[in-house]
Amino acid sequence: MKSDLKFSVSDSNSPCRNVRMRCPIDCSRTRQDLTDMSIIRASADQFVERFGDDAINQAILRADELLHAKNFPACVRWQLIGKEIESQIKSSVN
Repeated sequence: MKSDLKFSVSDSNSPCRNVRMRCPIDCSRTRQDLTDMSIIRASADQFVERFGDDAINQAILRADELLHAKNFPACVRWQLIGKEIESQIKSSVN
């Protein structure tokens, strides 16, 4: 069944407009990309320097804190940093 409904972003009845109005997080494209892998790698390196062997646990803890605070973009960033730390540890062992 094909829907004949069409919405434009400027339409005041658009469901997209309603979602954007209710969303507490600013998702505009002008913000710095939190998932840029060069930034993730640099952050992981600094975290390993700071916390050593406990860096992975600290990254997981930070991601959990941000999840509970409902800061989902930052939570994803810290999950990626944790994965990068894990990857660095595995590559250094091999």
